[in-house]
Amino acid sequence: LHTNRGRLPDDRADLYNDVIDLLMQRWNEAIGADRGLLDSLSVTGLRLANFRAKIEQLAFEAHEANVGAQGVADIPRGDLVRAFSSLLGGSDDKAKLVVDYIEKRAGLLLGQGEKNKEPQFTFPHRTFQEYLAACYLARQNDFAKRSESLARAALDHWREVLKLAARVAGEERGVFAADGMVGGVSYEDYKRKCEVGSSKLEVGREAWQRVVLAGEMLNELGVVVKNTPQSERVVGWLVALIESNALPAKERARAGDVLGQLGDPRNFDEMITIPAGKFWMGSDKKVDRYVQDNELPQHEVDLKDYAIGKYPVTVRQWKKFVEATKHNCDERSLRDYDNRPVRYVTWNDAQAYCKWLSKTTSARLR
Repeated sequence: LHTNRGRLPDDRADLYNDVIDLLMQRWNEAIGADRGLLDSLSVTGLRLANFRAKIEQLAFEAHEANVGAQGVADIPRGDLVRAFSSLLGGSDDKAKLVVDYIEKRAGLLLGQGEKNKEPQFTFPHRTFQEYLAACYLARQNDFAKRSESLARAALDHWREVLKLAARVAGEERGVFAADGMVGGVSYEDYKRKCEVGSSKLEVGREAWQRVVLAGEMLNELGVVVKNTPQSERVVGWLVALIESNALPAKERARAGDVLGQLGDPRNFDEMITIPAGKFWMGSDKKVDRYVQDNELPQHEVDLKDYAIGKYPVTVRQWKKFVEATKHNCDERSLRDYDNRPVRYVTWNDAQAYCKWLSKTTSARLR
């Protein structure tokens, strides 16, 4: 692709699109005595785009028929013939000619041997199947409604298809589909509705997983959708998810990364007050065989009230410090999403950060 066009697209959907176009162009190239596909068919007005639309439909139907399966789906030769025949005035002979070209000029569809005595074809990689299925889905008039239905039916199976479909559908329709995953309502409005109706606020696991998918769909569209009413609704749901125990920690962490890409609105400088009280300091040799001498003896301490950061120090906060002070830090500490806890920080780094923050806030921090 790079040799043919002199560049590689930055966006993965654009990359898949260019690769598929290039592979289909091979079908239409004259090789030796063999004419290109369209010349061989001699059908007025027929274009490669017509075949691509049929292949997109086949990819969607194959993906739909193999829910839960890993890898790529098999497509029987007969299905290809029937699909192409509809483009060729119902001519099975010409449709078979198309399939012969596909067999001889391997690329977008590959022969996979036989199943039940019928030749099978498949896409070279699952990503091609998912992208082509996404293209078909994005062309449907009821794209947003169908996307929500597919997510409800088998979210993990359709996740990549739905993300890519949002990108293919474009900003307006993609955002609308993502918003549909959260019901087109903000978390705060949903909560108020439950309170007014005196009903318990309950959101099922599958609904929370669709919240994460909504964020992933918006991220696929890029920065153009940030700060829109729809994206703000999705962001609100993501914050509610992260600060609850609705999903296991691993899934909430994934949601956190999705939110980090969209822009996490939380105030990471927020402090919470810990009231005065008693505290057991140190350890006891009877229960801790690895106790150190400086941890002995265990004793009770009266603590005054104090404040502690509600969140661990984040990459966003750390970057602010590094930019302000030109502090010499480990470059890896700056690479994570802005809302992740900062890593690769030494004791001396932490001391320098607290000293700087104390000066800028006029508070004694450590």
